[in-house]
Amino acid sequence: MAAVVTRTQALPDNAVVLLHRSELGKVELVRCSGEHGSAGRREFATHLHFTLPLSGCFVWHADREDVFADPTTLLCTHAGDSFRMSHPHGGDQSIVLSPSPQLIDHLTERFGSSVFEQRRRMRIAPARAQWIAHTFYLDLLHEADRHPREGADECLLRFFEDIVAGDDAQRTLRDEALVRRALDYVHDTSETRLTLQHIANALQVRAPYLTHAFARHTGQPLYRYVMSLKLSRALFRIAAGDEDLTRIALDLGFSSHSHLSAAFKARYGRPPSTARRARGTQQGVAPESTIAAQLRWRPLCTARGGTY
Repeated sequence: MAAVVTRTQALPDNAVVLLHRSELGKVELVRCSGEHGSAGRREFATHLHFTLPLSGCFVWHADREDVFADPTTLLCTHAGDSFRMSHPHGGDQSIVLSPSPQLIDHLTERFGSSVFEQRRRMRIAPARAQWIAHTFYLDLLHEADRHPREGADECLLRFFEDIVAGDDAQRTLRDEALVRRALDYVHDTSETRLTLQHIANALQVRAPYLTHAFARHTGQPLYRYVMSLKLSRALFRIAAGDEDLTRIALDLGFSSHSHLSAAFKARYGRPPSTARRARGTQQGVAPESTIAAQLRWRPLCTARGGTY
């Protein structure tokens, strides 16, 4: 089934649009304004799916677990999960990838029977899978007016292979009080030059204690998390618009254009200029907002889970 191409006049919030569906699964784009910060009504997931925020963040509330999701992380939701959603720091735009039973069988045969049996909710988003998701979503938007994206299933397969292959090296993300306070501070503060000592001082804890707790519960050091978040935000802004790279660099706390470029290439294996390729290099390619407005969006419930 090709991407949906029916035109509408507006680019709505609190909505979900189907970008791709095939025998390997489906890809959807979710936009939520986060207008209501508190948790919405309880929902039940109908099938296994993975949510990768492209921008913004949200909190996933289960019966005995709260999970904080932002562009550095990947949320795994299993069929039958009961949960609510909240947006303490504004809205989010996320891509939701749902593997089909055929794809699950393929991954199980290749990587073992336990690849999706673990009930762990949160994974650190592998850099390559994150790159695939961003380019996948933008390519699907740009191809919606012409023909189905060639290689869409290959991208879907590579995305799931990446997250499954790296799963053993990742740690469980638990929402301990100090780690959640650190996450809240990083997302709320207007300070761009965030350092471990700066965050520790703001939280009134010792820096060694904070970095140990953060690494133990998220699987990565706090400084690396902050850098990953900044680069995730840079990737979204670079891929989706024509902003000057120097302005993006300074907005995100990098000292210069070259500082951002070096960090970007170190994480994604290519310079920032290649991220703009997803928007199209030919003349006449419409901006992302115009293309996204051409798709058929359906209403999204406050909690979101019911649409999956």
